Amino acid sequence: MFVDLHIHSRYSTDGELEPAHLVRLASEHGLGALAVSDHDTVDGIPEAERAAAGMGIRLIPSAELSVISGRQELHLLVPFVDPHAPGLTAILKKIVRFREGRARARLDKLRQLGFHVTFEEVERASGGSALTGAAIARSVLRKYADDVRLQDYLQGPKSDRPEVRFYGDFFQPGCPAHVEMPSVDIREAIECVLECGAVPVLAHPGAPHTDMGEDLLRRLKDAGLQGLEVYSSYHSEDQTAQFASWARELDLVASAGSDFHGSIKPHVPFGAVKRRGLDLLEELDGRRPKRRW
Repeated sequence: MFVDLHIHSRYSTDGELEPAHLVRLASEHGLGALAVSDHDTVDGIPEAERAAAGMGIRLIPSAELSVISGRQELHLLVPFVDPHAPGLTAILKKIVRFREGRARARLDKLRQLGFHVTFEEVERASGGSALTGAAIARSVLRKYADDVRLQDYLQGPKSDRPEVRFYGDFFQPGCPAHVEMPSVDIREAIECVLECGAVPVLAHPGAPHTDMGEDLLRRLKDAGLQGLEVYSSYHSEDQTAQFASWARELDLVASAGSDFHGSIKPHVPFGAVKRRGLDLLEELDGRRPKRRW
């Protein structure tokens, strides 16, 4: 009975499937529990909870918070969070404001490159969910499908993952539409998560956009971090071994999550990470502080 605590639904603008569909897939793949961990929103949790109750699968309420440490963007998973906690609501609103500001700045830079996509167009295409770089990429690729500069993404060597490839070529540091991420500091987010009675877990420390060293991890542990996503679709076996070693040394729960999105990441099929069982939930549950609201 494996668990996957990092799955995205359509409530993430770079996700694809309805929460209830994800629960059905979990049942088909023999998962005992899953967490719908959408980008900076908990809107998909009620639907997922209803579906899980009817299938005998445990649904862990969570989200993936976009935060920063210095000038580096990090992602914080928050399993066992109460979606109605006032502190969580406040910090999500704050993060979304920052995300909208960065989205507008990215669109300004894209317009300078000749891609005239408005904030409202991306917002409509995103269905009101958090505006990710992938959502912007999707809107550009749809609107400028005939542009010769984009053919590699649409029918060429980058068409296997067009939105992800576009993101890497335009929005990463050093790229023409890069905008630094202003957001909530991860220490503030960790404090909020603990106050809500949830468990702060650092997501995919080996992802390309994350520069995670032991020193930073120690500082986050001192700030209250309780878990590390050791098992991830991003990690090689060598990386997994390193992160597992750090987790043991720092007394962090070694969590597991695939970061499944759907067709935007075809290289990450559902059930891609089956490395931890239901004992993971017991370990995380043991780290839940008494909520203070």
